[in-house]
Amino acid sequence: MVKLNPDDFIGKVYKTNTSGDCFIIDFKNTQNITVMFYDGYCTKVHKGNLDKGKVKNPFHINNLAQGVGLYDGSRLSNLKESLKVQNLWRNMLQRCYDSKFHERQPTYTDVTVCERWLTYSNFEKDIAEMENYKMFIENGWELDKDLLLIGNKEYSKDCCSFLPRALNSKFSKISSIFEGDTGTTVLPYGGYRVNVSGIRGKKSHIGCYKTKEEALHVYRKYKCEILLQSLQEYVSVIDQNVVTSVTNYIESYRKQQST
Repeated sequence: MVKLNPDDFIGKVYKTNTSGDCFIIDFKNTQNITVMFYDGYCTKVHKGNLDKGKVKNPFHINNLAQGVGLYDGSRLSNLKESLKVQNLWRNMLQRCYDSKFHERQPTYTDVTVCERWLTYSNFEKDIAEMENYKMFIENGWELDKDLLLIGNKEYSKDCCSFLPRALNSKFSKISSIFEGDTGTTVLPYGGYRVNVSGIRGKKSHIGCYKTKEEALHVYRKYKCEILLQSLQEYVSVIDQNVVTSVTNYIESYRKQQST
């Protein structure tokens, strides 16, 4: 077996099938090669895949959702942090502009990203200045667009916040809680059953009611209590603007129901 000389490969340019050209910046062995694309994205590859062009830059325009977004390189020195932010940006674009994703999640069909955040470096800079950015990096908190401004349809610095995954899932689609038939089940012998998921996710049977209006009223009343209790668990760590926004939204609904 012929031993390869790393110096013969450093700087060598390779064409890829979907992401343009890349070049080798480090060659440990044939199973451990680091390449860089011209936008600054780096990844480790095997030589066999490199020779076949099977190296992908997820931020190349061909691989971004519908070609939307400009990846102009990361300014972060920490590679682990940089990769997390890059994946967050790419996933955000996918939710907003990928038609295949919309087939699975049609609620994102009319969601957009603000013009500033379509350029990666702007996004990277802005979210680093947001409250609880470190919790995103260290604990996997999620970027939420809905709770600072209930019903918001655009990702931007002013409308987004970082939230714990558990809390974010409880408050996803919060506006739908007070719309439609959510929370009721039609009974075979007539009437409606109400089940409400509690703070820990366990469903509780609340009762059965003759009319849909009664059932919905009871469901929404209990759901308001549960959401406010869930919020209290995180009130000391999340953005206080989120606390105020959600509390005001729920109290506004309660006020409407009492009149």
